[in-house]
Amino acid sequence: MKKKLLLLFALLFLLNLFWEVAHSPLYDWNPQMQDYAPHILAYSFMDAVYISLLFFILSLRNGNINWLNKPRKSDCIFIAVLGLILSMLIEIKAFYLDKWSYNSMMPQIFGLGLSPLLQLAITSLIAIWFVKNE
Repeated sequence: MKKKLLLLFALLFLLNLFWEVAHSPLYDWNPQMQDYAPHILAYSFMDAVYISLLFFILSLRNGNINWLNKPRKSDCIFIAVLGLILSMLIEIKAFYLDKWSYNSMMPQIFGLGLSPLLQLAITSLIAIWFVKNE
């Protein structure tokens, strides 16, 4: 199980790194982009940590971590909903702290970017799928 958890974290980091790079054109960035790589790496790492915490919460709910071997539909729904809620909280906090801003290409729902709202839910479900088939 330790190997599976390490694989899961590495996969979460890589999936979120890919997502961050892919949707970065939807944000307003410094034209020199001198801080691009450190920010993208840090955000990807934190996303992996956040999702790991969601998995930990689900493990507490289920009584153990073995749900990863055979996740139920309810486990996936639980993770997706928690991922959406956490994404909303992150985006709202960033908005109020002026951490980042979207450019005109970012699709938005109630002023929050659609891509970052979906990120944690989707990358966590992809990771679950890969790890359960490992």
